[in-house]
Amino acid sequence: MIDLCVAASAASLVCIAGSTARRSPQAWIPAALMTVGMVVASVEGVPASLVLLVAAVNIFIAAPLSVLRSGRSAREVGMQIHRALSAILMGGLLIVRSTSGGLAHSDVPGLGSHHGMASLGAALGVAALCAAGYVVFSGWLAARTARQHRGRAALFTVGDITAMTAAVIAMGVMT
Repeated sequence: MIDLCVAASAASLVCIAGSTARRSPQAWIPAALMTVGMVVASVEGVPASLVLLVAAVNIFIAAPLSVLRSGRSAREVGMQIHRALSAILMGGLLIVRSTSGGLAHSDVPGLGSHHGMASLGAALGVAALCAAGYVVFSGWLAARTARQHRGRAALFTVGDITAMTAAVIAMGVMT
């Protein structure tokens, strides 16, 4: 399943190369950081601290970078929001994935208890709702892009949306 995450993130990079965003660091850097996150998560034995660092970079650098410059069109603004949400969700999923192994036997105070696990369950429920909202937003953005724009650029933009969404869904299923 992690291979699907890496492939989807790499496909997002390919789609950016073919889209109108190909010259935009606001598109490239977040997509590259997501791909790095997927690769790091796929390597066995990577220290949790490295995964957490990559997650923090996605949340605190990639997401804000995605929306630093306001877009010229509604499509660009929608894509900027989509990239920021992708980075935040991916960072959160990397954190959950790196810390969820063995929580029942955790040395972290509270996590090994019934209440700690209930809190984790509530957090995962909120994360699932956020991911569901992201998927709905992704579908709406892809449909709007396909309706309003034609040609190669629209095709690559819809591909980018689909690839990012597939990567987030696959990572969510693995978590």
